[in-house]
Amino acid sequence: MLRTTSKRPWDEVKENLSNELGYSYIWKRLAMIEDVLGDEYNLERLKELVEADKEGRCLILTEEQKMFAIEMTKRRMFGGMRNV
Repeated sequence: MLRTTSKRPWDEVKENLSNELGYSYIWKRLAMIEDVLGDEYNLERLKELVEADKEGRCLILTEEQKMFAIEMTKRRMFGGMRNV
């Protein structure tokens, strides 16, 4: 989705709201965002995740890839020993 708010500070924007979107639209947009994030979310954590994604430090693994990564980590940590 594209940004819908201006980057101007609120003190500047509130003086002339004729160029800004209506409260109804803003309410609906916020509701859509919160539907994705859930009832409890941490904006600082979300910001970290977005920054990590932009920098290429974030990836999503399938369950198979996750298990492979865990196995490789165990081998590296324990010198190739496997759990019996």
